[in-house]
Amino acid sequence: MSQLKREAEKQLERVEAVKSTLLNSSGTEFIPMLVTLREEGIAEWKGVFIVPIWKLNTFILEFGL
Repeated sequence: MSQLKREAEKQLERVEAVKSTLLNSSGTEFIPMLVTLREEGIAEWKGVFIVPIWKLNTFILEFGL
């Protein structure tokens, strides 16, 4: 498994830990994401978005965040 995929799994675990410890009565949605310096397109692996830093604005606009 690639290092990036391992980091995506760790990020998913961190997001799940935050979700379980916060009171989520406001209906806040959590979107697991890694922001990277790699020169690749936006990808998704096991529910974690992998977004190059220079495409972060595009990601936010396209996904309505």
